[in-house]
Amino acid sequence: MHYTSSGSNSRGLLAVIVTASMFGATFGLTLPLIALVLESWGTSKTLIGFNAAMPGLAAVICVPFYPRIIACIGLLGFIYWCIAVVVISLLLFSVFSTLPSWFVIRFFNGSAAIGLFMASELWVNKLARNESRGRVVAIFTTAVSLGFITGPIILSVVGTDGPLPFIIPAGLIAAAGLCLVFARSTVPRPDERTGIGITSLFAIAPLIACAALLDGILFMGIQALLPAYSLAIGLSATVATLTVAWFAVGMLVLPILVGALVDRHNSVKVLIGTVLTLTVTLWLIPLGFAGTWSRALILVLLGGMVNGVYAVTLTMLGERFRGGSLAGATAGATILFSLGE
Repeated sequence: MHYTSSGSNSRGLLAVIVTASMFGATFGLTLPLIALVLESWGTSKTLIGFNAAMPGLAAVICVPFYPRIIACIGLLGFIYWCIAVVVISLLLFSVFSTLPSWFVIRFFNGSAAIGLFMASELWVNKLARNESRGRVVAIFTTAVSLGFITGPIILSVVGTDGPLPFIIPAGLIAAAGLCLVFARSTVPRPDERTGIGITSLFAIAPLIACAALLDGILFMGIQALLPAYSLAIGLSATVATLTVAWFAVGMLVLPILVGALVDRHNSVKVLIGTVLTLTVTLWLIPLGFAGTWSRALILVLLGGMVNGVYAVTLTMLGERFRGGSLAGATAGATILFSLGE
């Protein structure tokens, strides 16, 4: 483990958190962009869905190898490798205009993108101190969410035509790489690779493993079903769209509170409380979704608790594992989250 002074530690955390927001903006922009472009080509919704599954497939196949790569070339070297692959693949989207090529590009783009998230999670956990780990991780997750929300806003301004919509996210990722240059001194040194994966993570830390899988299911499932459920109960298309916006507000606001609770109380108890709150909120949907303010409150709680589960899970990884074990456990949790999605 590489120890740093308090000042450089803070600089490293700031650089990683700012970078995380750029990552989030990039993926928040490209997810709807690729779907919209494919639809404009007349691609079937089934094929669009399979294309959207490429990043998840890439995570399952590639992430198990990432801890070993990080141990060999270092965390920063791995991050720069991922940034280069993401930037090049984003630019290739605007060069090739065939469906088969976009499946291949999406796979490589997804493999590097998930690597960036895994590496940034690992870096944050290694820099965070135990007494403030919950709040630091919560700020990190909020930054990712803020970027993710900003991405569609950028897309609404630039549109989907031409190469510019792909050049902008490539530029954001490149800028993220420049930000990390100022935090080189805080990069943890490579740890020896350990054999922690999905199976061993379930054996060693079953609660963390189950929480990662559950959060992936909830994160993607709730966002996908909210608009459809709203239309099914007779709400307008405009209101259905706003459901995701209210969900996003909760993702931004409430995880900080959850992180503060983790720093003051047992993280397992906070995780159980977060999941119970989330369960009760889901039960309230049929009862309060028709009312404007009750619907907004339910959606804010949903978003906050889903992102809260992620924040607590990431915090528990940092509490439970050290050194090379943390890299392997983070990789295992990343795969489980992707499987859940």
